[in-house]
Amino acid sequence: MNKFKDELVKIRSWLILIAFAGLVILLVENFWPIVDTVKRLLGYVNVFFYGIIMAFLINIPMSFIEGLFDKYLKDTSFIKRHHRGIAIFLAVIIVALFVTIIFMIIVPETFDSIIRIISNLGNLFSSLVTNIEALLAYLNIDLASLNDLDLEAFLNNFGISYASLFSMVTDLLVGTGTGTITQLISIGGTLFNIIIGFFVCLYLLGSKETFIRQGKKLLFAILPKDIAKRALYYLSQTDDIFKQFVGGKFIEMIIVGVLMYITLKIFDVPYVMLIASMCAIAVFIPYFGALAITIIAIILLLSVDPIKALVFFIIYQVVQNVDGNLIYPKIMGNATGLHAVWILVSVFFFGGIFGPFGMLIAVPLTACLYMFISDVTGANLKKKDLTITEKTTYDDI
Repeated sequence: MNKFKDELVKIRSWLILIAFAGLVILLVENFWPIVDTVKRLLGYVNVFFYGIIMAFLINIPMSFIEGLFDKYLKDTSFIKRHHRGIAIFLAVIIVALFVTIIFMIIVPETFDSIIRIISNLGNLFSSLVTNIEALLAYLNIDLASLNDLDLEAFLNNFGISYASLFSMVTDLLVGTGTGTITQLISIGGTLFNIIIGFFVCLYLLGSKETFIRQGKKLLFAILPKDIAKRALYYLSQTDDIFKQFVGGKFIEMIIVGVLMYITLKIFDVPYVMLIASMCAIAVFIPYFGALAITIIAIILLLSVDPIKALVFFIIYQVVQNVDGNLIYPKIMGNATGLHAVWILVSVFFFGGIFGPFGMLIAVPLTACLYMFISDVTGANLKKKDLTITEKTTYDDI
């Protein structure tokens, strides 16, 4: 009888393994259709999605303000008795002031720089070519042989004629115009969703405890007690990770932006507000953000003065080192606990699925997944009484 039970256990284990393998194969084969379906379903609840994001962001200063009320005010005071409404109001004012500063100071100067770049595109391109030629001459690279190059014959080698090239450019311009109109309509719809989402956000913040209580009740009603407790623990940890990451990154963004603006201004580097703003935003996208900004800024500054491009590169490297070795550890600590490899993989993966937004949430989301997988792995190894290290071999198990 015991032997029969052992055989059943083995068969059940194999069936579970086969079912899991089949599920993985099914998910891999239908990965992008599943992603598209999820995106389409999320599109139907965009308003609530925006509301939840805004509620999460505003909740950070709101919780801080409520903490100050609890610490310094008596329970009988008017402010303490109406602490939630006042805290929401003050938090919204703080966020609104931050957004206003961005739109009144940073955005106009940034747009002014972009307009100047576009209006002087011809001169900038000419200066870029001149500076590159001067650099090549300094490096003793002879370009005289290129003067005899027959451009039409060169293009014909690739099956491209002047007529087809002109047609491609025309189609591109027409497509760009149509795409611009489509984008403007899309932006209008997004703005409407954001406005409605803001009111959803106020309702969520105003009744935060009620929604949390209802969520906990539903969790424990549906799931077994032990699983519900673990789920509640992971949700709490996820909330802490995202709060620490978002809050820390905002502070880091402001510090890096201010440092870049001051140092670039001191060395009289052109397009200072545009470049400083891009460097600040790049803080949210690990590795790739800094790389992209470096390339864009250097190309832009090469069209003005190669020396200024070199100055920017040196300043940016110094600021990045200060950020990486001093600012980031002080503000963020070990908020994510992720190795650089996992950060790169997460940015590629979530950026490929959700675009720029995926790059923004890649690190904290991967940190949450990493925490969950590590806990589950550790618990299973403990049950099996196993200790696995990099030196563990087959014979040790």
